[in-house]
Amino acid sequence: MSSCRPPPTTTFATAVLLSLAAAAVAQNSACISLSGSTQCPAFNASSISTGDALTGLFPFLAYVSDTDSFDQYLAAYVQDGFVQERYVQLLGCSNIDSDNTTDVYARYTTSVLCNAIVQNSIDDCSLSDDQSRPLCADTCAEYAISEQEIASAPELCGTTSNNVNTQIRADFTNCALPANALTGSCISGVENEADNCGYLDNLQGLCSFCASSSPNATDSCCNNSNLNFGDEPHSPEQNSNNEEFSSPEMGSGQSEQLPFFKDYYSQDEITPGDAVAVLWAYQPRANDEFELERGEMIKVMGIWDDGWATGMKITQTAEEWDANRKIQRDSGMSNGSQRPVETVGEVKAFPLVCVCLPQHWRRTIDGDSSAGESDRPPPHSP
Repeated sequence: MSSCRPPPTTTFATAVLLSLAAAAVAQNSACISLSGSTQCPAFNASSISTGDALTGLFPFLAYVSDTDSFDQYLAAYVQDGFVQERYVQLLGCSNIDSDNTTDVYARYTTSVLCNAIVQNSIDDCSLSDDQSRPLCADTCAEYAISEQEIASAPELCGTTSNNVNTQIRADFTNCALPANALTGSCISGVENEADNCGYLDNLQGLCSFCASSSPNATDSCCNNSNLNFGDEPHSPEQNSNNEEFSSPEMGSGQSEQLPFFKDYYSQDEITPGDAVAVLWAYQPRANDEFELERGEMIKVMGIWDDGWATGMKITQTAEEWDANRKIQRDSGMSNGSQRPVETVGEVKAFPLVCVCLPQHWRRTIDGDSSAGESDRPPPHSP
């Protein structure tokens, strides 16, 4: 006897499988709003993904279910997991005190991580430009300078790997990679970390930044920080013979001189005798350091393995150099035929992350990311 039941079809089973697959995708790419976040307050218009791609980069996100748990796990990650990954594994620090990582907090570290997580969540969470505003490039530079100072402090880091400067350059480049990092819509570090000048609880870093001998001492963030200015801080680079100097050449002598240094903003090399153009303003922390303003130019005298150089300022500006270059190019003259420019003032130190070779200055200022494409780190690394 034949059955009246219709022949089985795969329609229902297919619908169930599709439903389960959609649920799995939704679960893998769940997005959590940062509205009300205490760790990333300036990113409150953004959302972050807890999908597989993000948890691969930031494992703690696998345990995040809402904004409160995100803040809790991010704060813990900054003090533990991030220190191990960044300073021990990538920079090769041999002397990290895992039980007390307070002083191994580079300026604006939390903001850099907020930025990395948001930028890597753009596709998963379909974030608009307004919802994915990046961290400002100058904040990324301040972070890289602070990271370099930690790596150069034997009492904090010990010895480092041979490629420490390359890694810090990659950290900066990746942080500043979004095109809008150079526009007025970017998020500054002070917007996200207003307390203690972005140093969290790292009083050694904060004291060095806000030292009474430093121009930063009058900065509003120093005046509003939780500091006792009774004692003058002792910088890691200082010694008893010359306590005001922090540069490698005039200070402790712990750094070694290099014949060249890879330009942070191109694939070219900076060598002694080259002129470099200032991209990011810098406030000196010691008497032997330059105060830098965007567009100034410096003749490099010496290059050091901790990411610093010494030199003398020159009378030509980056704008003038660029204009002369265009004139020479149009007239068929070579760059080498430029008239020599005068140096002024005295030899002082400056961080190389704040400068670039002048032929790359305008492109970097304008936010053109086409240069050095093959030399950039993978865009998904934090």
